[in-house]
Amino acid sequence: MATATPKVLHHVAGWPLVKHVVAAAREAECDPIIVVTSRHIDVSEVVGNAVQIARQPEHDHGTAAAVQAANIPDESDTTIVMYADSPLLTASTVRAMSAHRRESKAAVVVGWTQMPTPGDYGRVVMNPDGSVKAIVESIDADADTYASTNLNAGVMAFETKWLTTALPRVALSPRSNERYLTATVQLANEDDRRAVAHSIADPTEVIGCDTLASLAEAEVAMQNRLRRTLPTRGVQMQDPTTTYLHRGVTVAAGTILLPGTSLEGHTTIGPGSTIGPNTRLIDSVVGSECVVESSRIIASVLGNCVCVGPFAHVREECAIGDGSRIGTHSELKSATIGRNVHVHHFSYLGDVKIGDSTNIGAGTVTCNFDGADKHKTVIGARAFIGSGSMLIAPVTVADDSRTAAGAVVNRDVPPGKLAIGMPARIRR
Repeated sequence: MATATPKVLHHVAGWPLVKHVVAAAREAECDPIIVVTSRHIDVSEVVGNAVQIARQPEHDHGTAAAVQAANIPDESDTTIVMYADSPLLTASTVRAMSAHRRESKAAVVVGWTQMPTPGDYGRVVMNPDGSVKAIVESIDADADTYASTNLNAGVMAFETKWLTTALPRVALSPRSNERYLTATVQLANEDDRRAVAHSIADPTEVIGCDTLASLAEAEVAMQNRLRRTLPTRGVQMQDPTTTYLHRGVTVAAGTILLPGTSLEGHTTIGPGSTIGPNTRLIDSVVGSECVVESSRIIASVLGNCVCVGPFAHVREECAIGDGSRIGTHSELKSATIGRNVHVHHFSYLGDVKIGDSTNIGAGTVTCNFDGADKHKTVIGARAFIGSGSMLIAPVTVADDSRTAAGAVVNRDVPPGKLAIGMPARIRR
């Protein structure tokens, strides 16, 4: 990959590559799931506690050596081997290959597909009866074999008991000094056991992310897959090609996604909302019938009928109540906003709590940082904060109180009072 990040921890649709493959295995009800890595790569936080981690010995290289390091339980009837850099493999393919292995009683089932431009993928050489004669790497293929479009998909299914006896017999490749799993096809033929092929109709399932270019190819294919699901659930995308989605995002029916929308992380959007254009939501919850226009929202929660933007920035740990409006070029951070609050343009509200039905005038700033520590501002219900007010935290502006335009408030304002001037004086 030419980067410092281990290959399987590069992302497609917001998930590390290995997480996609584990998810397919989990959906296909594989058990146990064993991930084999080198001792230099830690994927435990990515794959979760329910997945077993095995380490491949430093002195034993190749895919056969990796599978042998998994110490597959003997009680397993069928073993599926998937590659952690193939994020588009589906659970339906895994289930189908497992069923094919059991029904055919084959020792090996080889997944294959067809591509018009096969490139460096290995070729699957088949006998006339559909059994597999060999898997030939592209570098080792003669002209006729190289011209074949029957490509090795990588995923394989095995009879477990036979596999555990075959793996120690896989010889070192004289070219690379590695032990390759594809050699099990030859061993099955030598043992008079069947090696059969399983066709994978969608060639995008077998995209392997060996380079940043193929990673981008997998991203495009995954985005197309995710986009196809939304209209079937009642979600409208005006321009699907400019809508970017992460796996795990949930969008309810009746929502409209306008061009340039990016939904990332664990974002959830309620019914009837309009998101975009040019909007980015990250790990956020948006209620029903909201409008978020040309804005960014990170790790925050919006109630119902909330309007944000355009060009607003809602940072981490914000909660915005039903019916509230966050105006253009406003920025919020660690803000708890009540119901029906209006925050007007060019305001900064950080470390603040605001009660219901309060109006925040344009250019209001909660001055929460004193150079050493952050402090909190509390604004009560039905308050009116005049344009250009500076609230010097820690400070409380009580219910039904007001600040005049340009006021610099450095002490608490009692209920029903007016703060005016710089520094502010309290008036009735």
